[in-house]
Formats: sequence, C-alpha cells, structure tokens
Amino acid sequence: MKSTISDNRQLFNAKTIAYGKTPDQLANGEFGIYDVNGNTSIATSVDTFAELPAKFRIISKYNDKVNYSLEDIDKTKIFNKTFKTYNPETVNVWQGLFTSCDCTKSVYLNIHVNEDALMRRDGMTWTHRDYVFEITPQELSCLCDCNGKAVYDNNVITKALFDKIKANNSPYYTAEVWTINDGGAKIDNLATSAAIKAVIDANKAVNTDSDLTNEGPRFVLVIKGLPQTRKVYRDLEPSYVYPRGVVLNPAGLINDNVPVKFIETQDIRYENGAGYDMRHEEWENMSNYSEINHYTQLSDGLAAPELIYQFENNKNYDVLTFEYDSPKTERAGSADMKRMMIIIGAETGSLASTTINGLFS
Repeated sequence: MKSTISDNRQLFNAKTIAYGKTPDQLANGEFGIYDVNGNTSIATSVDTFAELPAKFRIISKYNDKVNYSLEDIDKTKIFNKTFKTYNPETVNVWQGLFTSCDCTKSVYLNIHVNEDALMRRDGMTWTHRDYVFEITPQELSCLCDCNGKAVYDNNVITKALFDKIKANNSPYYTAEVWTINDGGAKIDNLATSAAIKAVIDANKAVNTDSDLTNEGPRFVLVIKGLPQTRKVYRDLEPSYVYPRGVVLNPAGLINDNVPVKFIETQDIRYENGAGYDMRHEEWENMSNYSEINHYTQLSDGLAAPELIYQFENNKNYDVLTFEYDSPKTERAGSADMKRMMIIIGAETGSLASTTINGLFS
C-alpha cells in the first residue's frame, strides 16, 4: 500500500528559470515561482530561501501546457529539503593475489555474478556463476618456474587469467593487472597483455635466479564490474531500470587445495539523478490533474503512447526534493494536515540547477 507522500508528490523539470513573467508568458521548459498574492514570477534578485515569498506556487510550462503545483506552499511548513547532484555509478571491484611456489599443477578462478536481469532469468534466490577460468597443467608446465621463488609464478598465472577473462568478453565484468609493492599498494596499472608481458620479460632473470633477496614486482588480479544498462528499453517503458550493475564474488584455487583470497576494494553504488530513473519516477507518481504526470493506461496496463514525459532518458539531472504540510480542509484553524512532496530536476551542471540549489538550500 502506497503512503500518503508517494500519492501526493509532484515532479517538475526546470529547464530555465522564469523571472518577472505571468503564467501566460512562460515559454516551454520555463519554471517559475509565484507569490500567491501576485501574478508574476520572482525577480532575478531573489536567489536565496530567505528571499522566497512566504507563500508561493510553482508554475511551469511543458509541451504548450501550463501546469500548477497542487497546493499553495507555505515556506514555514517546508522541511526535509535535499539537493543531490548527479552521481555516476560506481562499479564493484575485487582484487586477488595468486601466489604459488614450486610446481603449480592447476589454477581455477570462479566469478559469481549477482545482477538483476540474471536473477530474473535464473531465479531470485540464485547467484549466477558466470564462468570458471582454468589454467591447465599443460599450460602451467610451459609457464611456471619451480625455483623456490613465488613471484615469477605469480606473474605468469596472473597474466594467463587476465588473458582468459579478456578473451571471454563478458558484459558483466572485466579485468586489470596491477603491479604492487611489498606492502600491497598499487604501483602501476598494466592495461594490456603486451604491457604485462613486457614487465614479466624484463624481470624474468631476477625472478628465476637463486638470489632470494632480489626479485621484481608482484601482480594483483583486479576484477571490475561493468556498468549495466537495460537490455531492452522502449521510450515509454514503465518497468524499473534500477538496480543497474553487478555485484561480484570471485574465488580462486591453486592445486585444488590452496584458496586465493579476494578482497573487495570498492562497493557498487548506483546512479543518482539518471534520466531514465527520473522518467520512471514521473511515471510511477502520476497525478490526475493535467496531461503531464497523468496516469493514462491502455487495457493491457501499459502507459498510453500519448503520455507526456518531462524528463529524457539520455540526460542526467541534479534533483531537489522537499516536503511540506498543507491543510486537509479549508476550515479556519484546522490542525489536520496532509503531507506533500515536490521533486524538481534540472540538468546537471546547468544554470537552472545552480539557481534551484541556491533558492532552497
């Protein structure tokens, strides 16, 4: 059951701020704040919350339709103001150190993938094991060096796994190889197989001799999730595209009995203010008050094709939200209030975004 807040939230796309204009003078995309006692929008000199009218309405124009906020907004009744700038997705990152000494016989790498589309396909309670990467004994006999040093084996095993992951070309993750110092800190990102091989070749002599006090850098295998977009997306698609991205759980094994510990170095973080999320928010919170945000449906439950959206899929938005209380009745002195919410989006980095933030921060 939806809450009162979700039933009474209203969205506006502020492309440009209107100053000193009547509602009839608004151009498409203009967003105006109007004193309830006047007929023109705020002046350019009004740029802070303190300078806003005591009671105001929001009026905007989109697709040649003038649209009004549902209620007069009493500035003293506003609370929970939040302004969030657009933030891109941060992918899940893990790193593991494959270290072995003397006659490595087998190496395995499992990469488990937890992703929304895979869960819908394979069942909500299952984690998808995307791939098992194996380095065979025959490959290892050509690569590894049983000389008492683990660093050369580490180098060649890590390169072999990197090459296999790259060849797999997964849509869910990719791999990197970093050189690390004795403390495990990153020295360099070896972005290509050729760069990795060059480091291996340059250090092979010191990594395979009998001098245990002298050796080249070790490699760490880094597995990174890839940002995910909806596999099939129609312009009026009502289904959520959130969450996007994969949560990984890699695990390695050497010689069938030596586990390789992977450390999660970066959590996944989803986008904030993506255009397709704003569009879906608009669809989900439609009111029955105008053609914008109007919940019209076909008999099969899909949104009608003439439905008007303010937000665009391929753009990113900074988002201001605030709640306010409004009287449930017109009765003088009534203490009964209803909760309302306003959501204002402006393209990230735009002048309108800066202005909205200044007005309500």
